[in-house]
Amino acid sequence: LKVERIENAGLYDEYITRRLTIMTELEGRCPPMSRPPVTNNRDVVSEYNEAGLMLTHETGEFLLFHGAKDEETVEEIARIGFGNRFNVRGVFGVGAYFAENGNKADEHTQGDANGHRFVVISRVVLGDAHYETCEQFEWLQPPPVSHSPSSNYSSKVEGGEKYTHHHSVVASTTTKRNETAQLTRHRDFIVYERSQSYPELVVTYRHTSADEIHSH
Repeated sequence: LKVERIENAGLYDEYITRRLTIMTELEGRCPPMSRPPVTNNRDVVSEYNEAGLMLTHETGEFLLFHGAKDEETVEEIARIGFGNRFNVRGVFGVGAYFAENGNKADEHTQGDANGHRFVVISRVVLGDAHYETCEQFEWLQPPPVSHSPSSNYSSKVEGGEKYTHHHSVVASTTTKRNETAQLTRHRDFIVYERSQSYPELVVTYRHTSADEIHSH
């Protein structure tokens, strides 16, 4: 139905500061992801860059989706960011959860009286991500870094100290469908600091039919 851009200078400044901190910690060389988010599509990124909304891959910055329950939730996110998402404990602890697929985000929306649903497209800095396959309900932050991301990447910050924890979690779990098959869930991308994500766009849409949404 429509796409609207969020403009919140205060939130954006906090986000840029956090992004710069992570870039400093990684010395501008973010460990490459074996499976980047599907939103890292060349055509999508190119269009975004042409619009002047550059992404910094040196920090593992990506566009990701967040399904909002209703318009009130969207207005809250536009005003204060994803701070209140940290009041809810999810499968991988207390953090802000994002998806690389629109249909995954859609699962967390609810149609209003007009059938309108809302998905927020956000900038998210993943940095040095930890990959997890087991549920971790108690996590309040990413797990510690056991060693440097690799011999080619530094884990030093200013002053010669090391960053002690990963910057985000990329989670993928499987559930047992039957005795012979397992179902792999869509991946979750979780950050545990509000300033590590910035709500950029709000997409308002509606389902055209129940069959269509379940066919994806």
